[in-house]
Amino acid sequence: MKHSFEKAMPYPQHLRVLLVSSFWRRVRWWQVLVVLALLGQFLAPIFVILQIWPFGPIGRFIYWLGASICPIAWDTPSFLGRPMIVCPLCYGALVALATLMFSYPRPRRAWLAWFALSPYLRLAVAALLIAPWLCAYVLIKAGAWSLPWGIMFADGLLGGIGTALVGYQLMELSLPRAARGELP
Repeated sequence: MKHSFEKAMPYPQHLRVLLVSSFWRRVRWWQVLVVLALLGQFLAPIFVILQIWPFGPIGRFIYWLGASICPIAWDTPSFLGRPMIVCPLCYGALVALATLMFSYPRPRRAWLAWFALSPYLRLAVAALLIAPWLCAYVLIKAGAWSLPWGIMFADGLLGGIGTALVGYQLMELSLPRAARGELP
């Protein structure tokens, strides 16, 4: 006689193990790091609040890492009464980079339209996206300007998109001419 929990799982045990292991075989190491970086913004305050070994030291290490990466980590929102790791400028850029990294090349029509543009026009568009992000960073770092966190996040999203587009442009240029579809 089958139990009710066996009906909820349509696959036999050995197939369930194969399905889970095939998922982990498709996951790349950089994908795990990007997801951990996205979650670290929220996990570090929780780990520091818990102070349970090994989570407390891990949380402090994540804070140290964030302070090393983000030059304006002092201007961050708080989560559970603790400051977040990086500023909204940096976190917005990380979200944009992660979104483009995980989505490439899925919206095929969008990427085909992007790569149909001339390389100089692509770099100009990317520079227009990156410029406000860098200007905001310099002005906030100098103390000459203060932005609300929502605008900082949106500005970081634009900068991250521009940075990813420059990365894709450099990646395409590093390919051999035959792989780019050009004639030798």
